[in-house]
Amino acid sequence: GLGAFVKALGALDRKTSAEPVRILHLGDSHTANGVFTSRLRSRFQERFGSAGRGMLAAGVPYDYYRPGQVQVEQSKHWKSKSSFAREPEGPFGLAGFRLVGSGTGGTVDLTAQDPDGFDRVEIEWLNRSGGGSFDILVDGRKADTIRTVAGKKEAARVSARTGPHARKLTLRLTGDGPVELLAVTILKDGPGILYDSHGVVGASAEILGAWDPAVAAWELAHRPPALIVLEYGINEGFQDGLDVAGYEPMFRSRLADLKRWAPGASILVLGPPDGLRLPGYCQDSVRPWDRYEYQPLDDWERSRYKDLIRSKDGPLCRWHEPPNVAPVRDIQRRVAKASGLAFWDWQAFMGGPGAVHQWALAKPSLAVRDHVHLQETGYQASADALFTAIMREYDKTKAGSAKKP
Repeated sequence: GLGAFVKALGALDRKTSAEPVRILHLGDSHTANGVFTSRLRSRFQERFGSAGRGMLAAGVPYDYYRPGQVQVEQSKHWKSKSSFAREPEGPFGLAGFRLVGSGTGGTVDLTAQDPDGFDRVEIEWLNRSGGGSFDILVDGRKADTIRTVAGKKEAARVSARTGPHARKLTLRLTGDGPVELLAVTILKDGPGILYDSHGVVGASAEILGAWDPAVAAWELAHRPPALIVLEYGINEGFQDGLDVAGYEPMFRSRLADLKRWAPGASILVLGPPDGLRLPGYCQDSVRPWDRYEYQPLDDWERSRYKDLIRSKDGPLCRWHEPPNVAPVRDIQRRVAKASGLAFWDWQAFMGGPGAVHQWALAKPSLAVRDHVHLQETGYQASADALFTAIMREYDKTKAGSAKKP
Protein backbone atom coordinates (compact mmCIF):
# COMPACT_ATOMS: atom_id res chain seq x y z
CA GLY A 1 0.00 0.00 0.00
CA LEU A 2 3.03 2.33 0.06
CA GLY A 3 3.97 1.99 -3.61
CA ALA A 4 3.66 5.64 -4.65
CA PHE A 5 5.46 6.84 -1.53
CA VAL A 6 8.29 4.33 -1.87
CA LYS A 7 8.75 5.35 -5.50
CA ALA A 8 8.93 9.04 -4.56
CA LEU A 9 11.47 8.32 -1.80
CA GLY A 10 13.56 6.34 -4.27
CA ALA A 11 13.69 9.26 -6.71
CA LEU A 12 14.69 11.54 -3.84
CA ASP A 13 17.35 9.08 -2.70
CA ARG A 14 18.82 8.71 -6.20
CA LYS A 15 18.65 12.48 -6.71
CA THR A 16 16.69 12.00 -9.93
CA SER A 17 13.98 14.41 -8.75
CA ALA A 18 14.33 17.97 -7.52
CA GLU A 19 10.76 18.08 -6.22
CA PRO A 20 10.02 17.81 -2.50
CA VAL A 21 8.20 14.71 -1.27
CA ARG A 22 5.16 15.68 0.74
CA ILE A 23 3.70 13.67 3.60
CA LEU A 24 0.29 14.76 4.90
CA HIS A 25 -0.62 13.56 8.41
CA LEU A 26 -4.22 14.03 9.58
CA GLY A 27 -5.48 13.03 13.00
CA ASP A 28 -6.89 13.69 16.45
CA SER A 29 -5.18 14.77 19.70
CA HIS A 30 -2.29 12.35 19.19
CA THR A 31 -1.47 14.34 16.05
CA ALA A 32 -2.39 17.71 17.57
CA ASN A 33 0.04 17.07 20.44
CA GLY A 34 2.87 17.71 18.00
CA VAL A 35 5.49 15.42 19.55
CA PHE A 36 4.57 12.33 17.51
CA THR A 37 4.60 14.14 14.17
CA SER A 38 7.62 16.29 15.02
CA ARG A 39 9.62 13.14 15.65
CA LEU A 40 8.47 11.61 12.37
CA ARG A 41 9.28 14.84 10.54
CA SER A 42 12.77 14.88 12.01
CA ARG A 43 13.45 11.23 11.19
CA PHE A 44 12.35 11.58 7.55
CA GLN A 45 14.19 14.86 7.05
CA GLU A 46 17.38 13.54 8.63
CA ARG A 47 17.27 10.61 6.21
CA PHE A 48 16.11 12.33 3.00
CA GLY A 49 16.72 16.05 3.55
CA SER A 50 14.44 18.91 4.50
CA ALA A 51 12.30 20.95 2.11
CA GLY A 52 11.03 23.09 5.00
CA ARG A 53 8.56 22.99 7.87
CA GLY A 54 5.63 22.67 5.52
CA MET A 55 1.99 23.64 5.90
CA LEU A 56 0.47 24.86 9.18
CA ALA A 57 -2.90 26.12 10.29
CA ALA A 58 -2.79 29.92 10.38
CA GLY A 59 -2.00 31.39 13.79
CA VAL A 60 -2.60 29.53 17.06
CA PRO A 61 -5.63 27.26 16.43
CA TYR A 62 -5.88 25.83 19.97
CA ASP A 63 -4.28 26.03 23.41
CA TYR A 64 -0.89 24.35 23.91
CA TYR A 65 -0.25 24.40 20.17
CA ARG A 66 3.23 22.97 19.52
CA PRO A 67 3.83 22.80 15.77
CA GLY A 68 7.54 21.94 15.82
CA GLN A 69 10.39 23.75 14.03
CA VAL A 70 8.57 27.09 14.34
CA GLN A 71 7.24 29.29 17.12
CA VAL A 72 3.82 30.82 16.43
CA GLU A 73 2.25 33.80 18.19
CA GLN A 74 -0.79 35.94 17.49
CA SER A 75 -2.32 39.10 18.90
CA LYS A 76 -5.80 39.45 20.42
CA HIS A 77 -7.23 40.66 17.10
CA TRP A 78 -7.68 37.09 15.83
CA LYS A 79 -10.14 34.31 16.55
CA SER A 80 -9.80 30.69 15.44
CA LYS A 81 -12.78 28.82 13.94
CA SER A 82 -12.75 25.01 14.16
CA SER A 83 -14.28 22.42 11.85
CA PHE A 84 -14.92 20.34 14.98
CA ALA A 85 -17.49 22.80 16.34
CA ARG A 86 -21.06 21.64 16.91
CA GLU A 87 -22.14 23.79 13.95
CA PRO A 88 -18.91 24.51 12.05
CA GLU A 89 -18.79 27.82 10.22
CA GLY A 90 -17.07 26.77 6.99
CA PRO A 91 -15.48 26.64 4.62
CA PHE A 92 -12.45 24.77 5.96
CA GLY A 93 -9.44 23.25 4.27
CA LEU A 94 -7.03 20.50 5.30
CA ALA A 95 -5.83 22.30 8.42
CA GLY A 96 -9.34 22.04 9.88
CA PHE A 97 -9.22 25.64 11.19
CA ARG A 98 -9.74 29.15 9.89
CA LEU A 99 -8.26 32.26 11.50
CA VAL A 100 -10.48 35.36 11.37
CA GLY A 101 -8.97 38.76 12.12
CA SER A 102 -10.24 42.32 12.29
CA GLY A 103 -8.96 45.66 13.51
CA THR A 104 -5.75 47.52 12.79
CA GLY A 105 -2.31 46.17 13.56
CA GLY A 106 -3.24 42.65 14.63
CA THR A 107 -0.39 40.25 13.88
CA VAL A 108 0.46 36.60 13.41
CA ASP A 109 4.17 35.84 13.82
CA LEU A 110 5.98 32.65 12.74
CA THR A 111 9.61 32.39 13.81
CA ALA A 112 11.79 29.60 12.44
CA GLN A 113 13.67 27.60 15.05
CA ASP A 114 15.84 26.06 12.34
CA PRO A 115 19.02 28.20 12.10
CA ASP A 116 18.84 27.91 8.29
CA GLY A 117 15.43 29.60 8.34
CA PHE A 118 13.30 29.45 5.19
CA ASP A 119 13.48 30.59 1.56
CA ARG A 120 9.83 30.80 0.51
CA VAL A 121 6.38 31.10 2.02
CA GLU A 122 2.85 30.43 0.84
CA ILE A 123 -0.22 31.95 2.43
CA GLU A 124 -3.81 30.81 1.88
CA TRP A 125 -6.89 32.87 2.68
CA LEU A 126 -10.51 33.32 1.70
CA ASN A 127 -11.49 36.10 -0.66
CA ARG A 128 -14.91 37.51 0.22
CA SER A 129 -17.22 40.45 -0.25
CA GLY A 130 -16.05 43.23 2.08
CA GLY A 131 -12.79 41.43 2.82
CA GLY A 132 -9.92 43.41 4.27
CA SER A 133 -6.18 43.51 3.64
CA PHE A 134 -3.07 42.27 5.40
CA ASP A 135 0.61 43.05 5.07
CA ILE A 136 3.31 40.41 4.69
CA LEU A 137 6.53 41.21 6.54
CA VAL A 138 9.74 39.17 6.40
CA ASP A 139 12.24 39.77 9.17
CA GLY A 140 10.45 43.03 9.95
CA ARG A 141 10.49 44.38 6.40
CA LYS A 142 7.26 44.79 4.45
CA ALA A 143 7.20 42.51 1.40
CA ASP A 144 3.63 42.82 0.09
CA THR A 145 0.03 43.78 0.86
CA ILE A 146 -2.74 41.30 0.09
CA ARG A 147 -6.33 42.41 -0.51
CA THR A 148 -8.99 39.78 0.18
CA VAL A 149 -12.02 41.63 -1.20
CA ALA A 150 -13.81 39.81 -4.03
CA GLY A 151 -17.23 39.27 -5.52
CA LYS A 152 -17.56 35.74 -4.12
CA LYS A 153 -16.05 33.66 -1.33
CA GLU A 154 -13.24 31.49 -2.62
CA ALA A 155 -9.81 30.27 -1.51
CA ALA A 156 -6.73 32.09 -2.77
CA ARG A 157 -3.00 31.70 -2.37
CA VAL A 158 0.16 33.76 -2.76
CA SER A 159 3.64 32.27 -3.11
CA ALA A 160 6.55 34.56 -2.32
CA ARG A 161 10.31 34.28 -2.07
CA THR A 162 11.66 35.62 1.18
CA GLY A 163 15.32 35.49 0.28
CA PRO A 164 17.65 32.87 1.73
CA HIS A 165 17.59 32.02 5.44
CA ALA A 166 14.68 34.24 6.47
CA ARG A 167 13.78 33.77 10.13
CA LYS A 168 10.47 35.54 10.84
CA LEU A 169 7.21 35.90 8.93
CA THR A 170 4.60 38.41 10.12
CA LEU A 171 1.05 38.83 8.82
CA ARG A 172 -0.38 42.20 9.91
CA LEU A 173 -3.96 43.46 9.56
CA THR A 174 -4.36 46.85 7.88
CA GLY A 175 -7.78 47.49 9.44
CA ASP A 176 -9.88 47.94 6.30
CA GLY A 177 -12.06 44.86 6.85
CA PRO A 178 -12.07 41.26 8.12
CA VAL A 179 -9.42 38.79 6.95
CA GLU A 180 -9.86 34.99 6.96
CA LEU A 181 -6.65 32.92 6.80
CA LEU A 182 -6.57 29.20 6.02
CA ALA A 183 -2.92 28.15 6.20
CA VAL A 184 0.72 29.17 5.99
CA THR A 185 3.46 27.06 4.39
CA ILE A 186 7.17 27.47 5.17
CA LEU A 187 9.54 26.16 2.48
CA LYS A 188 13.21 25.70 1.70
CA ASP A 189 14.71 25.53 -1.77
CA GLY A 190 15.74 22.16 -3.11
CA PRO A 191 14.49 18.60 -2.70
CA GLY A 192 13.68 16.92 0.59
CA ILE A 193 10.74 15.99 2.80
CA LEU A 194 7.76 18.19 3.66
CA TYR A 195 5.84 16.73 6.60
CA ASP A 196 2.51 18.54 6.98
CA SER A 197 0.55 17.57 10.10
CA HIS A 198 -2.93 18.74 11.08
CA GLY A 199 -4.54 17.48 14.26
CA VAL A 200 -7.85 18.43 15.87
CA VAL A 201 -8.38 17.54 19.53
CA GLY A 202 -11.41 15.29 20.03
CA ALA A 203 -11.90 14.62 16.32
CA SER A 204 -12.88 11.41 14.59
CA ALA A 205 -12.47 10.43 10.94
CA GLU A 206 -15.87 11.98 10.35
CA ILE A 207 -14.31 15.45 10.58
CA LEU A 208 -13.10 15.16 6.98
CA GLY A 209 -16.74 15.51 5.98
CA ALA A 210 -16.79 18.99 7.55
CA TRP A 211 -14.08 20.26 5.18
CA ASP A 212 -14.95 21.93 1.91
CA PRO A 213 -14.19 19.39 -0.86
CA ALA A 214 -13.28 22.10 -3.36
CA VAL A 215 -10.83 23.76 -0.96
CA ALA A 216 -9.25 20.45 0.10
CA ALA A 217 -8.86 19.30 -3.51
CA TRP A 218 -7.41 22.70 -4.46
CA GLU A 219 -4.85 22.49 -1.67
CA LEU A 220 -3.83 18.93 -2.52
CA ALA A 221 -3.58 19.61 -6.26
CA HIS A 222 -1.13 22.44 -5.60
CA ARG A 223 1.43 20.14 -4.02
CA PRO A 224 0.23 16.54 -4.24
CA PRO A 225 1.30 14.35 -1.32
CA ALA A 226 3.13 11.09 -1.90
CA LEU A 227 1.78 9.76 1.39
CA ILE A 228 -1.29 10.52 3.51
CA VAL A 229 -1.20 9.26 7.10
CA LEU A 230 -4.64 8.93 8.70
CA GLU A 231 -4.68 8.72 12.52
CA TYR A 232 -8.16 8.53 14.02
CA GLY A 233 -10.12 5.99 16.05
CA ILE A 234 -9.62 6.49 19.78
CA ASN A 235 -12.39 9.10 20.06
CA GLU A 236 -14.78 6.95 18.06
CA GLY A 237 -13.95 3.96 20.26
CA PHE A 238 -14.70 5.92 23.44
CA GLN A 239 -18.19 6.82 22.15
CA ASP A 240 -20.47 4.38 23.96
CA GLY A 241 -23.31 5.33 21.62
CA LEU A 242 -21.27 4.80 18.44
CA ASP A 243 -23.16 3.25 15.55
CA VAL A 244 -20.56 0.54 14.91
CA ALA A 245 -22.45 -0.80 11.88
CA GLY A 246 -22.48 2.69 10.37
CA TYR A 247 -18.82 3.36 11.11
CA GLU A 248 -17.50 1.18 8.31
CA PRO A 249 -19.35 2.91 5.43
CA MET A 250 -18.45 6.30 6.93
CA PHE A 251 -14.76 5.36 7.11
CA ARG A 252 -14.84 4.03 3.55
CA SER A 253 -16.41 7.29 2.43
CA ARG A 254 -13.73 9.41 4.09
CA LEU A 255 -11.01 7.31 2.47
CA ALA A 256 -12.77 7.70 -0.87
CA ASP A 257 -12.68 11.48 -0.37
CA LEU A 258 -8.92 11.38 0.16
CA LYS A 259 -8.41 9.18 -2.89
CA ARG A 260 -10.48 11.55 -4.99
CA TRP A 261 -8.65 14.65 -3.72
CA ALA A 262 -5.18 13.07 -4.02
CA PRO A 263 -5.43 10.17 -6.51
CA GLY A 264 -1.66 9.63 -6.70
CA ALA A 265 -0.98 9.30 -2.98
CA SER A 266 -0.29 6.24 -0.90
CA ILE A 267 -2.49 6.10 2.21
CA LEU A 268 -1.37 4.71 5.57
CA VAL A 269 -4.03 4.10 8.22
CA LEU A 270 -2.79 4.13 11.82
CA GLY A 271 -4.95 1.97 14.05
CA PRO A 272 -5.63 3.73 17.36
CA PRO A 273 -3.13 3.20 20.18
CA ASP A 274 -4.09 1.32 23.31
CA GLY A 275 -6.53 3.35 25.40
CA LEU A 276 -8.24 2.53 28.69
CA ARG A 277 -11.01 4.01 30.83
CA LEU A 278 -11.42 4.30 34.59
CA PRO A 279 -14.94 5.59 35.38
CA GLY A 280 -14.84 8.99 37.02
CA TYR A 281 -16.96 7.88 39.96
CA CYS A 282 -14.29 5.31 40.91
CA GLN A 283 -11.54 7.86 41.46
CA ASP A 284 -10.96 9.45 44.85
CA SER A 285 -8.11 10.77 46.96
CA VAL A 286 -8.02 7.62 49.08
CA ARG A 287 -7.32 5.30 46.16
CA PRO A 288 -5.27 7.01 43.42
CA TRP A 289 -5.39 6.02 39.76
CA ASP A 290 -2.30 3.80 39.95
CA ARG A 291 -3.88 1.54 42.57
CA TYR A 292 -6.56 0.36 40.13
CA GLU A 293 -5.67 -2.67 38.05
CA TYR A 294 -6.33 -3.36 34.38
CA GLN A 295 -8.79 -6.12 33.56
CA PRO A 296 -10.50 -6.56 30.18
CA LEU A 297 -14.27 -6.69 29.90
CA ASP A 298 -15.86 -10.11 29.85
CA ASP A 299 -18.67 -10.98 27.44
CA TRP A 300 -21.39 -10.28 30.02
CA GLU A 301 -19.97 -6.83 30.83
CA ARG A 302 -19.56 -6.02 27.17
CA SER A 303 -23.17 -6.90 26.36
CA ARG A 304 -24.50 -4.72 29.22
CA TYR A 305 -21.88 -2.01 29.11
CA LYS A 306 -24.14 1.01 28.57
CA ASP A 307 -26.05 0.21 31.75
CA LEU A 308 -23.04 -0.87 33.81
CA ILE A 309 -20.96 2.22 33.03
CA ARG A 310 -23.72 4.40 34.50
CA SER A 311 -24.06 2.27 37.63
CA LYS A 312 -21.76 3.30 40.48
CA ASP A 313 -22.39 -0.08 42.09
CA GLY A 314 -21.35 -1.98 38.96
CA PRO A 315 -18.19 -4.05 38.42
CA LEU A 316 -16.35 -1.57 36.17
CA CYS A 317 -14.22 0.28 38.74
CA ARG A 318 -10.99 -0.73 37.05
CA TRP A 319 -8.99 0.21 33.98
CA HIS A 320 -10.60 -1.35 30.92
CA GLU A 321 -10.87 -0.81 27.18
CA PRO A 322 -14.30 0.59 26.18
CA PRO A 323 -16.13 -2.00 24.06
CA ASN A 324 -16.11 0.01 20.80
CA VAL A 325 -12.34 0.58 20.56
CA ALA A 326 -11.50 -2.90 19.24
CA PRO A 327 -14.32 -2.91 16.64
CA VAL A 328 -13.17 0.50 15.35
CA ARG A 329 -9.61 -0.76 15.02
CA ASP A 330 -10.79 -3.94 13.27
CA ILE A 331 -12.93 -1.94 10.85
CA GLN A 332 -10.03 0.35 9.98
CA ARG A 333 -7.76 -2.65 9.40
CA ARG A 334 -10.35 -4.43 7.26
CA VAL A 335 -11.18 -1.37 5.15
CA ALA A 336 -7.51 -0.56 4.61
CA LYS A 337 -6.77 -4.11 3.49
CA ALA A 338 -9.77 -4.25 1.18
CA SER A 339 -8.76 -0.92 -0.36
CA GLY A 340 -5.13 -1.89 -0.89
CA LEU A 341 -3.91 0.61 1.70
CA ALA A 342 -1.22 0.27 4.34
CA PHE A 343 -2.16 -0.28 8.00
CA TRP A 344 -0.02 0.05 11.15
CA ASP A 345 -1.31 -1.35 14.43
CA TRP A 346 -0.23 1.16 17.07
CA GLN A 347 -1.71 -0.91 19.91
CA ALA A 348 0.24 -3.99 18.83
CA PHE A 349 3.50 -2.01 18.95
CA MET A 350 2.66 -0.88 22.49
CA GLY A 351 2.22 -4.49 23.60
CA GLY A 352 -1.44 -5.28 22.96
CA PRO A 353 -4.63 -4.65 24.96
CA GLY A 354 -3.94 -3.11 28.36
CA ALA A 355 -0.33 -2.20 27.55
CA VAL A 356 -0.92 1.51 28.13
CA HIS A 357 -1.45 0.73 31.85
CA GLN A 358 2.11 -0.53 32.04
CA TRP A 359 3.30 2.45 30.01
CA ALA A 360 1.66 4.76 32.57
CA LEU A 361 3.16 2.88 35.53
CA ALA A 362 6.66 2.73 34.03
CA LYS A 363 9.46 4.74 35.65
CA PRO A 364 9.83 7.09 33.88
CA SER A 365 6.30 6.85 32.52
CA LEU A 366 5.59 6.50 28.80
CA ALA A 367 1.88 7.35 29.03
CA VAL A 368 -0.18 9.99 30.81
CA ARG A 369 -2.28 8.87 33.76
CA ASP A 370 -5.46 9.26 31.68
CA HIS A 371 -4.35 6.07 29.85
CA VAL A 372 -5.20 7.63 26.48
CA HIS A 373 -2.44 10.12 25.75
CA LEU A 374 1.28 9.44 25.86
CA GLN A 375 4.22 11.17 27.42
CA GLU A 376 6.79 12.74 25.11
CA THR A 377 8.95 9.62 25.41
CA GLY A 378 6.00 7.41 24.47
CA TYR A 379 5.18 9.43 21.37
CA GLN A 380 8.83 9.48 20.33
CA ALA A 381 9.15 5.71 20.76
CA SER A 382 5.97 5.22 18.71
CA ALA A 383 7.22 7.53 15.96
CA ASP A 384 10.56 5.71 15.83
CA ALA A 385 8.75 2.36 15.49
CA LEU A 386 6.52 3.65 12.69
CA PHE A 387 9.47 5.20 10.86
CA THR A 388 11.38 1.92 11.16
CA ALA A 389 8.41 -0.03 9.79
CA ILE A 390 8.08 2.30 6.79
CA MET A 391 11.81 2.26 6.09
CA ARG A 392 11.82 -1.55 6.28
CA GLU A 393 9.29 -1.59 3.43
CA TYR A 394 11.33 0.99 1.52
CA ASP A 395 14.56 -0.97 1.92
CA LYS A 396 12.85 -4.23 0.86
CA THR A 397 11.52 -2.56 -2.29
CA LYS A 398 14.89 -0.97 -3.04
CA ALA A 399 16.67 -4.29 -2.59
CA GLY A 400 14.15 -6.03 -4.83
CA SER A 401 14.63 -3.42 -7.56
CA ALA A 402 18.41 -3.80 -7.39
CA LYS A 403 18.16 -7.54 -8.10
CA LYS A 404 16.19 -7.04 -11.31
CA PRO A 405 18.30 -7.19 -14.52
